[in-house]
Formats: sequence, structure tokens, C-alpha cells
Amino acid sequence: MAEFITNLFWDLIDYLREMLLICRVALGRSLALRAPDRDILASEIRLAAHIVDKELQLHRSLENTTWHVQLGKMISIYESKFVTADPSVLWAKEILKRYRMNIAEGGGESPATEPSYQASRRTSIRRFRDGAIPDSMVAQVIDAGVWAPSSCNRQPCRFLVVRSPDLVRRIGSSLVGGTGFADKAPVIIVALVDLRMYSMPGDRHLPYLDAGAATMSMLSTVHSLGLGGCWMNWKLKTRARRISKLLGVGRYEVPISAIALGHPEFIPVPPSRTTPESVTRFL
Repeated sequence: MAEFITNLFWDLIDYLREMLLICRVALGRSLALRAPDRDILASEIRLAAHIVDKELQLHRSLENTTWHVQLGKMISIYESKFVTADPSVLWAKEILKRYRMNIAEGGGESPATEPSYQASRRTSIRRFRDGAIPDSMVAQVIDAGVWAPSSCNRQPCRFLVVRSPDLVRRIGSSLVGGTGFADKAPVIIVALVDLRMYSMPGDRHLPYLDAGAATMSMLSTVHSLGLGGCWMNWKLKTRARRISKLLGVGRYEVPISAIALGHPEFIPVPPSRTTPESVTRFL
């Protein structure tokens, strides 16, 4: 009974945090459209373009949503207010153009046959070809996570390689940002942290940093091997607890992030990035 009440309490806290975040995002978007700050508006454009791009990759229509409409509106506002083109706005315009062509022609994007794939920058892959991932490749990806830096060299990360189609389906359907593709991935790698490695109250943020460093290191290796991957997470503790139960992990092991892994069927338009000069200050 005590555990039930504790879980209910934390579920309520998570829900309230989620609602607060939604309100903050809605307010920020409203302010960005009414009195646009260049950086904030560009950020909102990147967010909307990301969602439209994801739907385009997965061949899902956005006719029942307003994301593509919002994207077009924000691009128009940006271009009317600011003379210099931001690379992310140019990328968003290309995404919107492809989306409109896709809706008009009922077609899809080209498969992953471009020879320049290996030379291009890493990007999230959400459509995978059939085919198993060799154990040797999975081992190289995990090795990259093992060799990632960690706070005070704690090396707290543990990795679960999920190949069972049933488990992949159940885990993939619980992942934030994984709807429509994660449950069909050939492999999902779940990054856990061992909380016993963190003994001080000031360490509470470190598990996320350590797992994040390991996940990024693995994603870079995924790309270098010619594979495709997409970084995913859980927003709510309830989802993390559900995943823990599915995977049968210890009470001290907490799932932080996951990678959907496979052979890429489709390479999306690489998102633009801000220039180093625009995000760097020298003191």
C-alpha cells in the first residue's frame, strides 16, 4: 500500500510538471509569433520542422494537425522580420517543400542509396531495412558507450541489447519520440545507470550526463559503421518504471535513454546547424 501511494504521488508530480512544461511551450510559441526574437523564433521553426520531417519520413499525414501550417506561418514571419537567412530556416523551408510535394503527389522520399551518406553529418534515422545487425557491429557500438567519459570515472552505465521482436515492440511503443518506428527497429539498445555509483545529494544530475555521453558516443559509432540510429527517451518516471519491469532490471538500475538501431532505408535531409561563431563566446 505504501509503495502504491508513493508511486501515485510521483505520478501526480510528473503530470503537473508535464502540464507546466506544455503551458511554458505554448506561451513561448505565442510570444515568439507576436514579438519575435530571432533566436527564439528560429528555435520554434526548428521544432516544427523536426515534427514535419519525422512525419514525412514515416509516411504519415499531418492533415489532422497544424504543424505544417504553423511552420509555414513562422517561416513567413521570420522572413518578414529578419533580412539575413538562418541556415535552420532554409532547412525548414526545404522540409516544408518536400512535405507539400509528398502530399500533392502521394509519393515518398528516396531510399538510402546516396553514396555520400558516410561523408555526411550524422542524423536521426527512423526507417530501417529488413536485416539483422551483426553481433560484431553491436559490440563495437557498446564498446563506444563503455569508453565514453563519465563523472569521476564512475563508469555507471549498463547496456541492454533488445532483439526479441515482442520486447522491441513493447519497449518501442513506450518511448518518447519513437511512435511509428521504434517498435519496428531490428534492435533497441537501452542505456541504464547504476544509482549505487552516486552517493552524494549533489550527484542527482550526473546519471543523465553520464548516460548522455555514452549514448552520443554510441550514436557516432553507429553512423561510422554505416548503420542508422535514433536517440529516444522517457519523459515520465511511470514510463521508465514500466520499461524497468519489462526488462527485469534491478531496483538500483534506471533506464535513461535508448537507441533504435538498424540498416537505414531512408536518409532524411540533414538538419542545419547553427555556426560555431553564433553560439560561442570567448572570455
